[in-house]
Amino acid sequence: MMCCEFTNEVAASYMEHCYDTRNISGRTYNNYLIDYRGFFNTLVKKNYFVKNPFHAIEKKKQKQKSKRPWNHVEQQEYLKYVIEHDYDFYITSMYCFYFGLRPKEICMLKVRDVSFEFNRINVLGEVAKNDRQRLIPIPKVFLSELKNYLENMPGHLFLVSSGFKPGRTKIAPTRIAEQFRTIANSLGFPSSIYFYGLKDTCAEMLIRSGIHPKTIQTLFDHTSLQTTDAYMSTIYSPQLEQLTYDFPKFGKLVLSEGKKKAVENNY
Repeated sequence: MMCCEFTNEVAASYMEHCYDTRNISGRTYNNYLIDYRGFFNTLVKKNYFVKNPFHAIEKKKQKQKSKRPWNHVEQQEYLKYVIEHDYDFYITSMYCFYFGLRPKEICMLKVRDVSFEFNRINVLGEVAKNDRQRLIPIPKVFLSELKNYLENMPGHLFLVSSGFKPGRTKIAPTRIAEQFRTIANSLGFPSSIYFYGLKDTCAEMLIRSGIHPKTIQTLFDHTSLQTTDAYMSTIYSPQLEQLTYDFPKFGKLVLSEGKKKAVENNY
């Protein structure tokens, strides 16, 4: 097909073909669309196309993932299993929980990025999702364990490599999700439990501990506080939890202190 023949109609027909015949989700459809828009933007810049035929195509509605924080029992079961059967993956899991690191970031960081002199992890801009360097403190509850684990490891090694140990080879981030799902299935965890749910679990525990949302924004590398608020609103709301104690009973008159005094004076 000549470039001039690849019209908006052809692009739209192709995307609907992908959606209908491959039975893909709205999220996958939108990811395809983003990729094709990016590819054809390059062709426009190279003067193969006058305009991008994928720009006019609208995204599909996406169902929100049914993920949630882990409850205490799940945390205990997982902790016991990985410490006994896969200690390296336990450490990998704690990179997500204690530092809010994404799987891609975990796989790109190196031993030299962990400083025990200053007790922090240096996430360089080329590693971070949002291209911003950030320094993450190492919590005291994990410091000695991590220090013992990485002791005498050469700085050029990746933090997580083959077998989820420090090594020379960079692995794909999907390997982490695959290994987690294998463990989760063996423990009988539901499909709503994800590896990245460790981050949700951390967020909920931090909120319950009274940590300010701005601090959580910095830890999770969110571009704005609005992103953090939206993220946390799907996890835990102290205001909503308060309703379990303060919710009015149906059929019972609820008055403010001022209204109570007014009623008492009238009677």
